[in-house]
Order: sequence, then C-alpha cells, then structure tokens
Amino acid sequence: MNMYLFTALVVSFSAALIIVWRKQNRIMREMSKYQEDLISVRAHVSASVKEFQSRPATSGGNTQNAPEKGDNFNLDMSIGEIIASHPQAQNVLADNHLGGCTSCAVSGEHKLGDAIDEYGIDQNALLTGLNGLVGS
Repeated sequence: MNMYLFTALVVSFSAALIIVWRKQNRIMREMSKYQEDLISVRAHVSASVKEFQSRPATSGGNTQNAPEKGDNFNLDMSIGEIIASHPQAQNVLADNHLGGCTSCAVSGEHKLGDAIDEYGIDQNALLTGLNGLVGS
C-alpha cells in the first residue's frame, strides 16, 4: 500500500473519530441536562401531591350521600356514587389505579365490582381504602 494513501486513511479515520467523539460529548451533555430537568419535575410533582394530600377536605363537596359509620362502600355502587359520596374517594380510586388515567375507560355509571374485575384491581385494598373514609 502506498504510504501516502495509508497516511490519508489514518488522518481521515482520526478526523472521523474526533467528530464522533464531539457529537457523543454533546449528546451526553444534553442527556445530563434532560435528566436534571426530569429530576426537577419529579420533585415538583411529588411536592404538589404531598401538598394536595395534606389539604383538608372542603365542605363544598357533595357529602350528603356519604356512608355513615357502619355503612360501607360496596361492589354494587357506581363509580359516580362513590365519588359523589366522599371528597377523598376519587383519590383512593386513583391510588388503586382505577380511573384518572387516559387509558382507563371507567365511567361514572360503571359498577365498582365490574371495574375491579375488568382492570384486575385488588378488591380488598380498594374497599379497605374506601371504607377507611367512612365517618371521616
């Protein structure tokens, strides 16, 4: 092989490596910035959730149909009835991954028992959470 051709190939290869290395460094810096932004957003969301959960329930919600002590939420109630019966019920449903997301087609007319079966929700955990609201 000609020495000039070999030298030209080595120089070209070195230049290509330098270009790739620079692009990789730029991409790594951008990824680091996006990761920092993501951490900041997660912290903001977490703080917002904690603030929301620490707020006392307002009396503006419809609590006239709220189960009394001794009454319980049950599988025959509709999602709409449950949400209307206690201001924190929607949070309990969301904590148990029932409603509140775009992929969930649960409507207010949906019976709780049917929704639990359709979405594979832990029935005991959900009813325990809802019934923990009774009298509160």
